[in-house]
Order: sequence, then C-alpha cells, then structure tokens
Amino acid sequence: TKIPIVDKFFRIFHNGAPLVCAVMERLGPSIHRAVHHCDIFPISFATLVMRNILEAIHYLHEVVGIAHLDISPANILFKQAFPLERGILPPSSHIRIIDFNTSEKHGMIGNGTRYLPPYRPPEVCL
Repeated sequence: TKIPIVDKFFRIFHNGAPLVCAVMERLGPSIHRAVHHCDIFPISFATLVMRNILEAIHYLHEVVGIAHLDISPANILFKQAFPLERGILPPSSHIRIIDFNTSEKHGMIGNGTRYLPPYRPPEVCL
C-alpha cells in the first residue's frame, strides 16, 4: 500500500484528553521539502510520483473507505531517505501519505472547516 506501515498504536493523555499515537516505518522527506531543496524533478519522475499519489488516494477512498481531508505536499513523504541537495533525485518514486488526524469515514464528513485553504476541494468551496 501507499500508506505507512503501522508498527503499533498506543494511547497517551495530553491535558487530560486521550490521544491515540501510531509508531510507523521510518520515511524520507516530504514532497514539499524535496522540491524546495532539490529544485527540479524530470517530468518522467514527477509523473511516476503523481501516479503513486493518485493510487494511494484511490486506495484510501475505495478500499479503506476514508477521506484524508488534508492532502498536501507536506503530508506526502518519499518512502526512502535521500540527501536534500540540488540535482539529487529520490532513489524511487514510492511515497507514503501521512497525517490522518483529519481523515473521516465516507458519509461522515463535516462542514469542511478542517481543510487548509490552498488545498480545499472545490465541492467544499461551493
């Protein structure tokens, strides 16, 4: 899959409120950081990355039955670490989507106040 592999879940309390935390596999940098530091990716590589992102979103929607609600370049990480230097490409186009704290089951989506404005879907804006 293209979502992180969860090693274990545990519960903590913060200011008296219970929080569920997940320990996941070690991942590389976000797409946001990689594009900022590496400057440019060839179109062929960017196409592979985008295909993996779309497959991951499809998997979340169709197989798992959830809407992520916070897809952004900062929440998409490369599976492998690599040096963040100009001209250095990631070793593979494999990605993982992270940060599921705003995700919801299909049919349970609220009023859209959780979306970041630059990444808000058009149906919420309408």
